[in-house]
Amino acid sequence: MAVVPPIVTSTTFKQNGPAEYEKYDYSRSANPTREVLEGVLAKLDNAKYALAFSSGLGATTALLGMLNSGDHIIVGDDIYGGTNRLLNKVISRFSIKMTFTDLTDINNLEKAIEPNTKLIWLESPTNPTMKVVDLRAAAAVAKKHNIYLTVDNTFLTPYLQRPLDLGADLTIYSISKYINGHADVIMGSIATNNEEIFTKMKFLQNAMGIVPAPFDCYQVNRGLKTLALRMQKHKENARLVGLPSHPQHELFKKQTSGHSGTFSMYLKGGLEQSKIFLKAVKVFTLAESVLAKLDNARYALTFSSGLGAMTAVLAMLNNGDHIIVGDDIYGGTNQLLTRVISRFGIKMTFTDLTDINNLKKAIEPNTKLIWLETPSNPTMKIIDIRSASALAKKHKIITTVDNTFLSPYLQRPLELGADLSLYSLTKYINGHSDVIMGSIATNNEEIYTRLKFLQNAPFDCYQVNRGIKTLALRMQRHKENALLVGEFLEGHPNVEKVLHPGLPSHPQHELFKKQTSGHSGTFSIYLKGGLEESKIFLKALKIFSIASSLGGYESLIGLPCLMTHASIPPELKKKFGISDSLIRLSVGLEDPEDLIADLDQALRKLFLFVLLYNRKLELVTIMGEEHGYLPFPKSIKTLCVHNTDAPKRQTCKEIMAPIFTSNMCSLESAGGPSQIVKGRLQNPTRSVLESLVKKLCNTKYGLCYASGIGAISAVFGLLKSGDHLLCSDDVYGGTCKALLQVSPNFGLCTSFVDLCDIKSLPDHIRPETKLIWAENPTNPTLKVVDLCALTKIAKERNLLLAVDNTFLSPYLQRPADFGVDLVVNSVTKYMNGHSDVIMGAVCTNSEDLYKKLKFIQERVYIKGDLNATHKFIDNLKLFVHAVSLGGYESLVQIPTLLSHGDTPKELKEATCLTDNLIRVTVGLEYIGDLIEDFEQALDKI
Repeated sequence: MAVVPPIVTSTTFKQNGPAEYEKYDYSRSANPTREVLEGVLAKLDNAKYALAFSSGLGATTALLGMLNSGDHIIVGDDIYGGTNRLLNKVISRFSIKMTFTDLTDINNLEKAIEPNTKLIWLESPTNPTMKVVDLRAAAAVAKKHNIYLTVDNTFLTPYLQRPLDLGADLTIYSISKYINGHADVIMGSIATNNEEIFTKMKFLQNAMGIVPAPFDCYQVNRGLKTLALRMQKHKENARLVGLPSHPQHELFKKQTSGHSGTFSMYLKGGLEQSKIFLKAVKVFTLAESVLAKLDNARYALTFSSGLGAMTAVLAMLNNGDHIIVGDDIYGGTNQLLTRVISRFGIKMTFTDLTDINNLKKAIEPNTKLIWLETPSNPTMKIIDIRSASALAKKHKIITTVDNTFLSPYLQRPLELGADLSLYSLTKYINGHSDVIMGSIATNNEEIYTRLKFLQNAPFDCYQVNRGIKTLALRMQRHKENALLVGEFLEGHPNVEKVLHPGLPSHPQHELFKKQTSGHSGTFSIYLKGGLEESKIFLKALKIFSIASSLGGYESLIGLPCLMTHASIPPELKKKFGISDSLIRLSVGLEDPEDLIADLDQALRKLFLFVLLYNRKLELVTIMGEEHGYLPFPKSIKTLCVHNTDAPKRQTCKEIMAPIFTSNMCSLESAGGPSQIVKGRLQNPTRSVLESLVKKLCNTKYGLCYASGIGAISAVFGLLKSGDHLLCSDDVYGGTCKALLQVSPNFGLCTSFVDLCDIKSLPDHIRPETKLIWAENPTNPTLKVVDLCALTKIAKERNLLLAVDNTFLSPYLQRPADFGVDLVVNSVTKYMNGHSDVIMGAVCTNSEDLYKKLKFIQERVYIKGDLNATHKFIDNLKLFVHAVSLGGYESLVQIPTLLSHGDTPKELKEATCLTDNLIRVTVGLEYIGDLIEDFEQALDKI
C-alpha cells in the first residue's frame, strides 16, 4: 500500500451499472486525491467537514455564495487587504450589506447586528496590526442571534488556534501560507461542523467549478506532513503577539496555543523611513476530506482558486440579500464585493467587527451572512468569533470566517461558532506557492450542497497543452468513427432514430454543412422502448463505458434523463426531448468494427427484432492492403485506447512548454514592473495555453478557466442584476442547472427558446435582453442553429452572442468566423481529449469583453503602483520584498503601497494603515541572521 496517496487525475468515472445512474459522480464533484486532503484538513481543525478551494479567495467566494440577496454580514475593520478588496469591490455587487467594525470590542459586534445579519467575519489576530478578538464572546453573540461566525485562521493555523473549538461556525484558511508552508501552492480551505453549511458549500464547489486540481491537492497533502514542525519554528522565531507587551496578550493565550511567524511594527517616521528600512532588508522568494478533518468539520469543498471559492459562496445569494462584512478585509475580497457582486443586488454593510455592537447594529431583516477575518489584514485586529457566531445564530445568519491567515492548525472558527471556515489554501495550508486553490469547511449540509456545484492550475494548463498537440488527429478519427457508428445504428431495427448532424437524415444537415467542417464523436439515438430497455442495453455493453463525460479517447455512453440532465424538471425534459429512451454516445478512438460489434450485441439483448439480423457495415480502410501495406492487427486501435502504456523518459530539450508552479514573484529593482503580479494573474504555462487556444479559435483573445462551468459563469458575470438572456431550449445539463438554480439568485432572468426558429426569435427579445446563449449542435438532441442568421439578429439588437462549441471544437467549427462575440469550450472534452483535466475556455475578438472576462478570471490578487519603491528594491538583502506570507522564507512589505494600495484614504486612516506600517512575515531561517538583518537595516534609518 502506498504511503503517499496517488494523484488521481481522471475526469471520467465509469458507472458500475443502471442502479447507480441516479447518483453518478463526475470528477469535479468527487476526486479521491481531493477527498484525502479535505479529510486531513478537517481532522487538523477538529471539524466534521472541510472543503478545499483553488485559493484563499476562492474559499471566501464560496462562503459568501451561501448568502441571499439583502443579507447582512459583520466584518472586522482590520482584515487582510485581499479580503477587504473582494468585499468592497466585488461582493457588494450582490447587494450584500456589510458592516465593518472593531470586533476587539464585543459591544461593536452587538451594535452591528441587524435583523438580517447572517454572518460575522473575523480575523484574530488581525492583519497587519495583530489585534486580538475574543472568539468565545463573538461566538456567543453570534449564536444568540442565530448568525454564522466565520474566522480567518490563516495566521495561526489549527496548530496554534482552533476557532471551531471556541464556538465559530467556520474557519477559513489560505493554505498557501503556513499550512502548506513552502510558498509554492495557491489554495484555500474552510472547516465547519455544520452539516447544512457543508452541504451548501459543496454544491457550489462543484456547480461553479472552483475545485482545486488533484495535483495541487497532492502538493498540499505533502506540505501538511511538516505542518507541526514548521509552525513550531515559526512560533519560536516570531513572538511579538505572544509576548506580554501585546495589549491583548491574556485574551490571546485563552484561545490559541501561540502565535505564528507573522507580526507587524510601526517605525518611527513616515514613508521615507519605511523605504530606507526596506532597502536594507531582503526576503526569500523563491484535497476534500483532509480539509474537513483539519477544521473538525463534517464537510469540506475545494475550489480552483480562492476567488473561485468566494464566487461559489456568493453564488448562493439571492438578489436583495444583505451581508455584514468587516470594514478592513483582504483587498481581493473587497474588490470582488464592490466591483462584481454589487451588480446582482446584494446589500452589504462594512463595519468594524472587533466591536460586537457594530455587528448588532449592522444586522437587518434580510441579513444572511456575516463575513469575518481574524486576524484582519493588514492591521491584524482579532474578532471574537464566539460572540459573533452567537449573535449570528440568534438572527439565523450564516457566519463565515476567512481563516487563511491562521489555518485550522492555529484556529478553527467552526468550533468557535462560525458556520463556514474559508481558506486560501494558496497560503498557509499549502504553503508551497505552486498551486492555485481555495476551500471551505462547514458542518451545514444545506450550505455544503449549494456550494458543491472554477480556475485552472498550471499543471492542468500543461496537460491541455499536451492534448492539443493531437487535436487534429483525434478529431478526424472521432468524426470518422462516429459517422460509421451512426450509419450502422441508423439502419438497426431496435433504434427508433439517430440524431447525428453529419448524417443526411438529420433535418438540419444542409445548414450544418454550411457552417462546420464536420461533426465530432458525440451524438444521440432514441431506442425503441422505454427506461427498462435503455438500462438493459447499457448494462450489456462491454467496450463503451457508462459515463457522463465526452471527448476523451475512450468511447462513452450515457442515459441523459438519469445522468447529465437528472436535475432538469420533467416538463423541461419533455420539452427538450430528453426521454427515457434517449441515449448519448461519445465515440472514441477505438477500432470502429469493435465499437459496432459491441453496440450490436447489446442491442440484440433487447429481443425486439429477429436475431437473424446480420447487417454488416463496410468500413473504409485508410491505410491497408490496397496500398501495399500489411493489414492492421485486429483491434489494435481499441487496444491502444483501453490499455495504459508506461511513461517514457525524455532526455532531450523539452518540446512542451515547462510547468511554472511558483505563485510568488520577488519584485525587481528600479525599472522593473510597475505593479505586483502573482501566479493567479500571470503564469507562463497558462499564457502559452491561452495563446494556442485563441489561435485555434481564430480570435484575438483567449482565456482559460477552471472548468467549462467556470467559463460559462465568467460569461454570465458580464451581466448585471435585472438583465435578461435568451438560451437555447436544449442545452447541456450543467448550463441549464446554472441558469435555473444559480443565476436567478443574482437577479438574472432566462428565457429558454428554440433558437432554430429564427423567425420567432425577435418576439422573445426584451428591452432588458443582453445576451443570447447557444449550443451548436445542442446537447443531447443535436439540433443545429443557423449561426449567420443568429449573429445578424444579435448585431441588429446590440446583443452579445455566446456559442458553446464544446461538441465540435475549433477543428470542426469556428463560431467567431460567423461574427459570434464569445466562443465557449469545455476544454475537458475534445480539446484536451485525455479525460484527465477539468478546464474551460472563452475566446473573443472584442478587447472590451476580453478585459472584463480577464478581470473575472484573475480577480486581481495584489496590485499597486510600485514606481515609488523601485529605488529601494536594489538594496534588499535577506528579507524578500513580497506581498504573500506563510512560506518558509521571510518576507516584508509596506501595506499602504502594496496589498492595500487601492484602499480608500479614509479607510486607511480609520484602520491605522499609515505609511510607516511595516508587515513582517518571519520564515524558518536562523533567527540570529534575521535579527542581525533587522538591526543593520534599522541602523540606516
